This record gives sequence, C-alpha cells and structure tokens, in this order.
Amino acid sequence: MKKLAFTLATLASISATHAALTAVNLSWEDDGVTNSAGITGWTETSLGSDALDQGDFRVASDPDNWFSDSTAGNHVLLLEGDNGNEFGILSQQLTGIAEAGTYTFSLADVGVTNFGDNNNAQFSFGFSLDGVNFIAGSFQTLTEGVDGFGSPDNGASALAPSVTYNATGAETDLFIMLATTGNHTGRSVPSIGSSSLDFVAVPEPSSTALLGLGALAFIMRRRK
Repeated sequence: MKKLAFTLATLASISATHAALTAVNLSWEDDGVTNSAGITGWTETSLGSDALDQGDFRVASDPDNWFSDSTAGNHVLLLEGDNGNEFGILSQQLTGIAEAGTYTFSLADVGVTNFGDNNNAQFSFGFSLDGVNFIAGSFQTLTEGVDGFGSPDNGASALAPSVTYNATGAETDLFIMLATTGNHTGRSVPSIGSSSLDFVAVPEPSSTALLGLGALAFIMRRRK
C-alpha cells in the first residue's frame, strides 16, 4: 500500500512540472472599443508597400451587428485587408519555458463585413517561429466566399477554425499569428470574436515508466 501511494505521489509531482507557453489577451478582453493605440499584448508588422499604421488592426465591440450569431463582447478587426498593397501581421510571442507537446490555436466567431463588395477577403492564422513566417502545416488560410466565413451581409455562417503545432520543447521562440494577405481591393474586413490556446504535454519517459509501475503496484495489491 505504501509503495502504491509513493508511486502515485511521484507521478503527481512529475505531472505538475509540465507548463505550457502562455499568451495574453486572447479574447481582446484588455482593450476598449476602437482601440487605435494598438492591441494589448500583440505586435503589428507591415510587409507591404503601403505602411501599416498603428491601430490598423483594432478592437471594437460587435460593430453594427455584423455577425448574426455573435455574443456581446469585443472583436478584433483586420482592417488593413481592404488595401491590395498591404500584407499585415498581428502576432504575439508566447512566454514561458517550452515543453514538448501539442498546441492548438483556435478562433471563434470568425466572420467578415463586406459592405456588399464580396471581394474575396483573405486572412491566415497559425504558429510561427519568428513572428513573420508561418510554420508549414501549422496554419490555415480562409477566403471569403470559398471557406464560407461571413456575416448577415452575405448570409454565410461565422466559423470556429483551429490549427495545431507539435512542439519539440527545444523552441526558443514560438508565436501565434493573424495575417492579412492584401490580395484584393474591396472593403471586406475580417473579424474575430475570440481566440484560445490549448496545450497537451507529451509524457516524459520517466512519467511513462512510473505509470507502468503504478499499474503494476495496483495489480499486485489486488492479488494480495
């Protein structure tokens, strides 16, 4: 009985050492309506011929009831998507010590206001190691009219997509990112109601071994 208790206590101690990288302001909760000073915890980067002004990505309460299924709360607006010369990035470097495991970056209440333009607004979201380039296989691009993200303006339903990244634990920098591609000239503006970041750790070899010991101790106890 003592051996079993010791084994389980040791397992609990090892499990508690896992700590995922963390992010802040994932649901834009730290920003007021139409925050033109930038979004708390996030960095704006301009990669196009037209300069990205601070506040081009901004937070606002659900403007003009664009989204039929949205709830009360803030949305982040990727405003620079209405300029065909601009490629803008909104990124956040995760903080903490990297652990091996799977990260899932999820968005909720994703839509677009198109002002009747239907100009194939496009944006991407996912993971990055440098805050500029997405990691292959760990991002997704959504296109208005193709992937169906929309608002009452075009009758499409809002989306809740997600992407994953399998971390090795050796990452020195890991970012989550939103990016507009600037490949159209209409006034379609993608909007995101909230985001979330989840992590599932890969058990260490020692943890796996202890799990086996715990099971063995339990079997022996039952036999006695």
